[in-house]
Amino acid sequence: MRTMRLAALMVSIMMTMMSFAKTQDWGGRVIDEKGEPMPYVNVVLLSLPDSAFVQGAMTDEQGVFKIVTNVNNGVFKVDSMGYQTLYINAGEGLTIQMKEDAQLLSEVVVKGLLPKTHVKGDAMRTTVAGTILEKAGTVSDALSKIPSVEAERDGDVKVLGRGDAEVYINGRKVQDMKELSRLRSDQIQHVDVVQNPGARYAASTKAVVRITLKKAQGEGISFQDNLEGVYQYGHTLTNNLDVNYRTGGLDITASFWAGRYGHTWRIAKVALTLAASPTQTMCNGFVTITF
Repeated sequence: MRTMRLAALMVSIMMTMMSFAKTQDWGGRVIDEKGEPMPYVNVVLLSLPDSAFVQGAMTDEQGVFKIVTNVNNGVFKVDSMGYQTLYINAGEGLTIQMKEDAQLLSEVVVKGLLPKTHVKGDAMRTTVAGTILEKAGTVSDALSKIPSVEAERDGDVKVLGRGDAEVYINGRKVQDMKELSRLRSDQIQHVDVVQNPGARYAASTKAVVRITLKKAQGEGISFQDNLEGVYQYGHTLTNNLDVNYRTGGLDITASFWAGRYGHTWRIAKVALTLAASPTQTMCNGFVTITF
């Protein structure tokens, strides 16, 4: 009798483990308003009720995507530049029809200004300069519109199907991801997404996003100030001041950033970047003050 009870317990444990391990296949097809398949569309599965990132995929040439996960309830966030972002209940075999963002496209007369994505060396390159991606807002906003990339609210960047990505700006590894929200999308030349990093990166690197900024024009001193306020569970007020000085091959940029969150704490950061040509020397400094 004791042996039978032990065997029944083991069977029960195994069935429970199998139920936890059961995966769910989510998938479907994304089409445009004319019924044509849409490649390079980001489809992200968000959990309910907290809308946390679960898994994501990019549509193939036929507009087809597939997400395999053990989450059995959620919402799809479907995103492509020039189209309205859709939120729909997750399911299998869905046909999702995108709608053009009339407000955004009304500012752009020529449809040819939509961003183009193509293979370049070890990466998928998306051109930002000269396209409507320049109007995205911050670099973080632009990255969320790049095929296979998801930029989260806390600044983290993921490559769909690969996980957390290392981010580089003009060859410099980004140490503070909030830097992406302090740069403007119209400063970007192009973005390269590397899903299978080679030997030049650490073995632990899952994916890489390389951002190339436009070459600065003109000489002398210039500055730009950006003040932003947001209210969500308390007020947030941030200000970023960029001061730049260029002469000959010397290019110095200082960024002063400060923010106040709620009524309790503030932080101030000062970043300094020095670049010199033709040796392509770059020096970066960063100071953080919390009070």
